Amino acid sequence: MKQKILSAVIYATAAFTLSQFFDSLYGAGPVTSHLGLIHVAIAGTILVAGASISSLFGRRVGIVCGLGGSILSWPYFAIVILQFPGAVSSRSFLIPTGRSC
Repeated sequence: MKQKILSAVIYATAAFTLSQFFDSLYGAGPVTSHLGLIHVAIAGTILVAGASISSLFGRRVGIVCGLGGSILSWPYFAIVILQFPGAVSSRSFLIPTGRSC
């Protein structure tokens, strides 16, 4: 029972942080780019929240819901992460520069 509660807390924390990210995203202004991916990522967040509840009843169902939510959420984050300042640009890992990091 202790493991089920721990996994539920971890899934709930992940769902909460994802929801806060999307809240700040929509609060920043109108979003016009990649709107379809945003909706898919929000569905993934709902699946992670469902994993929090379902992991209390069955570990396998919680893992499947959590994995599905992660798969749905990460394609949008792959696009957003490249827009952060200081993030690796898309060309830097494709073209060797001869410099060491």
